[in-house]
Amino acid sequence: MKLIKEIGEFLARMDSRVNNLRLPKFLKVREDLSLLGRIMVRVLRILIVLVVIGVILYLGYCFFSIGPRPASSNPEQQLIFPTVVPTPTMIQNTNPWKDVEWMTQADAQNLRTQQNVINLAYLQAGGAEYSQNLSIIFAPGAPWRQTKPLGMESLSVSGTSIAFSAYGNTYVLNVYQPFTFAENPEKVIVVDMKGGVWQADASVLKTVSVGEATPALPVVVSPNPDLTFSY
Repeated sequence: MKLIKEIGEFLARMDSRVNNLRLPKFLKVREDLSLLGRIMVRVLRILIVLVVIGVILYLGYCFFSIGPRPASSNPEQQLIFPTVVPTPTMIQNTNPWKDVEWMTQADAQNLRTQQNVINLAYLQAGGAEYSQNLSIIFAPGAPWRQTKPLGMESLSVSGTSIAFSAYGNTYVLNVYQPFTFAENPEKVIVVDMKGGVWQADASVLKTVSVGEATPALPVVVSPNPDLTFSY
């Protein structure tokens, strides 16, 4: 406020000199010049203070937004941003049937005319592969449990033939014939004469030859001319 007052006084004096059309005396001019000098000095001080405040604010912004630089010139002690290098993830093959020997298409087609076809079946994309001589003996109870397997939908039983849909495909097999889906090969499924669906973990089941499993069948399985074909 004092600065503004002094500027007003100076302007009033200058206006008075112009109105009187008189040249100021040397002493008066010196006094005015002295007053103008004081005003300029104060203005300069204010500018200097503003510049210093601006510099302090800028340095504070840089310090808190970027963070302090390490004092040491040793590269090992300086800030290091780790680089993430992607590494391939190995996917373990958990298909327990990858080493099974499967029938040729001709041999699989011949199964349609045979009794007691209970060869292990591997179902995939609407087709079926049949083990050359492996099967699994089924008996209600552990490790088997009656359930609705994942992906398996409608099911019908006609005599000793079963028809069902799963994963968008339709399959025809026999009762008591163990089968598994390519989508979930770690589970083995069996359907009994009443349409009960049983499932067990492949890891706890023992595979036997078809000849060894046949005597354990509770019924004679008739030939199935609609048995799903191997592609």
